[in-house]
Amino acid sequence: MNDSTQAASAAPRPAPPRPGPDAPPAPVPELAELDTLADRPLTEQLAVLDTVHRALAAQLSSAES
Repeated sequence: MNDSTQAASAAPRPAPPRPGPDAPPAPVPELAELDTLADRPLTEQLAVLDTVHRALAAQLSSAES
């Protein structure tokens, strides 16, 4: 069996479950800060990116629990 035959015969992976229509993802207001990066000095850019990272990590950890 060659690689293309193996790939075709492999079962597709199931998609991860999605939230129902009544559970939309919560917005992350910190993402709006990314639009202001070009106007900020480098030290402030790093602070904004850190804030966005923390907000997204918090949302991800709350979604996993």
